Amino acid sequence: MIIGSLVLWMAALFIPQPIGLDRMGMKTWWSLGYAIFLSGVLGHICWYEGIGRIGVTKSLTYLYLIPICAVLFNYLLMGEKIFLQQIIGGALILWGVHRSLRT
Repeated sequence: MIIGSLVLWMAALFIPQPIGLDRMGMKTWWSLGYAIFLSGVLGHICWYEGIGRIGVTKSLTYLYLIPICAVLFNYLLMGEKIFLQQIIGGALILWGVHRSLRT
């Protein structure tokens, strides 16, 4: 994360017209907060707690649930639409996770 942040900061130096913080809307700030706190902080805390409780192998199965959570959070918090392809993909993911955890 630190290396990625440094690369982004270096890339920001080459933006021809930076956007002022006062011109960013609430949706942008909510997106940033979601990315930092829910995905970054809370996600990593839950991930490492899961590894500690159920082990690495079973924890890896839950990585496949990330796209489903992203679609649901974007629908609930950002008002984005959910498309048929996302529903089909989510159903396939849930089926695969269920199958892998049964064995």
